[in-house]
Amino acid sequence: MRTCTIEICNMLDFQKLTLDDTKELESVTFRDMEINEEFVDNFWNVFKDDITIKSLSFDHCFSSSNGFSFSDIIAGGCPSNSLKITNCNITVDEASDILLNANPYSIRFIDFSGNQFKKSDSDFQEMLKLRVYDRMCLDQMDLCVN
Repeated sequence: MRTCTIEICNMLDFQKLTLDDTKELESVTFRDMEINEEFVDNFWNVFKDDITIKSLSFDHCFSSSNGFSFSDIIAGGCPSNSLKITNCNITVDEASDILLNANPYSIRFIDFSGNQFKKSDSDFQEMLKLRVYDRMCLDQMDLCVN
């Protein structure tokens, strides 16, 4: 039974993680990390094939200035049915891209709390309609919007 939970806060620790290590993980939290080409490449080297974890979290992480973002990670298939991208300063457009790239049948919980959403924003409402209500099969969603 897998019960290991880890928090990764720098690229050096992330590079030490192996495919065999991920087979023992239940939950992974990336904190204060840049989502860049190196991160995306390393992510798919260790979370490939049939690796599935209970919870995948990104907290206070940020997209790189060279065009890589959270949707680049999710585009390959999310290795968890629980995805949390919290306090990462993502916009409605970025959330929409993430949800568009996510498998609507495998992800059951999404948490986007602490980001740049406003409930009254028409773009936010449209994103919910197109990317969530009409597409996803979620058990729970936490957007924590203003």
